[in-house]
Amino acid sequence: MKTYRSSSSARTKEIGSHIGKALLAKREKAARDKLGPGLAAKAAVIALYGDLGAGKTTFTQGLLKALGDRGRVISHTFVLMKKFRLAGGQLFSHAYHIDAYRFRGAEEAGALGLHEILTDPQAIVIVEWPERLAGLLPRTAVPIRFLHGKSEQERIIKGL
Repeated sequence: MKTYRSSSSARTKEIGSHIGKALLAKREKAARDKLGPGLAAKAAVIALYGDLGAGKTTFTQGLLKALGDRGRVISHTFVLMKKFRLAGGQLFSHAYHIDAYRFRGAEEAGALGLHEILTDPQAIVIVEWPERLAGLLPRTAVPIRFLHGKSEQERIIKGL
């Protein structure tokens, strides 16, 4: 797991973009090598772990931009899930950004249609607070961890 350091929103977005591009490259290689048919048969899932204000949504802005989103990603505190169309995406045509903070348990996610989303090979699913969906997310989910650094602006991001 690689460690990244950020002291600004712009840097956190750059890290998100870098990891988004790495995820695309990994998926493209698997498709070229025809490795793991299960990989292409399901959504790619990124699990974002970290405290409030640790940079998960800012990171997601950079990641989605790298994948082709042309809209605006905002913190959706009162919206549980938002769907984004990805421009020119051959591997991913859309992304789902799920904020599971308000869930008390995985059973509450049923109303989102999470099972169908997770089996969509054209989807990338970014989940904040994935621990609230324990047992629902695949073992192949890519974990990204966010930590507050020593200064108020510093963030430590560990991931792909």
